[in-house]
Amino acid sequence: MTLVEKQYKEPFLNYIRYDYCENPDEYKLIEIIISDQPSKMYDAILRHKINKNIKKISFGRTHGVIYKDTTKIKFYKTHGTLKKDSQKIFRIMNKREIKKKFSEKYFANKYLYSD
Repeated sequence: MTLVEKQYKEPFLNYIRYDYCENPDEYKLIEIIISDQPSKMYDAILRHKINKNIKKISFGRTHGVIYKDTTKIKFYKTHGTLKKDSQKIFRIMNKREIKKKFSEKYFANKYLYSD
């Protein structure tokens, strides 16, 4: 049983891993946890405001270079380069995806490529 399961007392048996939210205004960010996928750094746990369903959005490649880890966990702070070039390149390459609230690139930009 993971920390999130203990805290919210809801099993993750019926959750689906998503790349984005269809209606982001209907969801609330619960917390950021370390991902169970070996290729991703973190998972964002979102809860629907009305029916209380949970979504899990994985973000941050473990083999990629990030600018700076600004999550509360700071598990990958040694991966950061603090080079503005990596921040600019990420934002140029993912212009459209960053604007989609609660998407994979939105979380990466907010927590891994911000000051």
